[in-house]
Amino acid sequence: MQPLSSWLSYRTFGVGDPFDPEHRLVTSPVLPSIVLGVLRLLFAIYTLVTVSYVLHYTVAVNGSATYFFPYFTDLTYTGICSYFWASSVQTLAYALTGKKMYPLQRWPRVLQVLHLILWSTITTFPFIVTIVFWGLLSDSSTFATLYSRWSAVSVHAMNTGFALFEILLTNAGPSAWINVIPVFICIALYLPVAYINYANTGYYTYAFLDPRSSHGLLAAYIIGIGAGTIIVFVIVRGITMLRRHLSRGRGLSSAGDGPTHEEIDEWQEVELAEVPISLEMQERERDRKESNPASSTAGASSAV
Repeated sequence: MQPLSSWLSYRTFGVGDPFDPEHRLVTSPVLPSIVLGVLRLLFAIYTLVTVSYVLHYTVAVNGSATYFFPYFTDLTYTGICSYFWASSVQTLAYALTGKKMYPLQRWPRVLQVLHLILWSTITTFPFIVTIVFWGLLSDSSTFATLYSRWSAVSVHAMNTGFALFEILLTNAGPSAWINVIPVFICIALYLPVAYINYANTGYYTYAFLDPRSSHGLLAAYIIGIGAGTIIVFVIVRGITMLRRHLSRGRGLSSAGDGPTHEEIDEWQEVELAEVPISLEMQERERDRKESNPASSTAGASSAV
């Protein structure tokens, strides 16, 4: 049984040494890195404008920002905004400096781990937000005003579009299996946040969290969302692995950026591991012959 320290190593979270040598986080199978960087920057600007305006509108209408930060939807969208700012800077730095390195590769490894975990969250949570909103929360008021229509589309639909962009059109991922733990912890910790908010403000951020109205379904909602998070994580991981397999097969591992080293899969590692073994056997055989030339001569004579 492996010690706990081996499970909590940087490599377990997908951070090797060197970090991202194939520049997966800043390249795309179909887009040049400069185009990818510009698109990420545009998404960063749009999400920042959206977050800022929604926050401003919330304060203007309710007189307080307490109606913004307790919502998992807004927290998730803020995470998406943060990711696109971080990833756009890294991608543009890579594209504009000769495509040899990007800043995150030189930064402390803990920041590299956090970046990978952030990628895992912004490719998982948006699907949960979209499903829960359109399946449980939306009603006739969702499209009642221009603001509500724009907000619903931007925060509860485009969020999934942003996630799909990262999953399908970049070389990032798949997430390390252990990253499902911090992803699950993040959504699990939201539950006490919601009830702390109720204790302070007297309202539930989501109606289904009210045990008086949900009755016996509250536990089912909570368990369902938790299980759904894990399922979405697994599905996203599978899709990213399939995308990488297809892009390698078509030679699109890094569009417009020249050839890149493909990742060594597990079965390739086994094959490569046999090479040094065979070389070592050849060296031993050569050393044996040099140390015992008589036997080599005899063998040669008998062969003649």
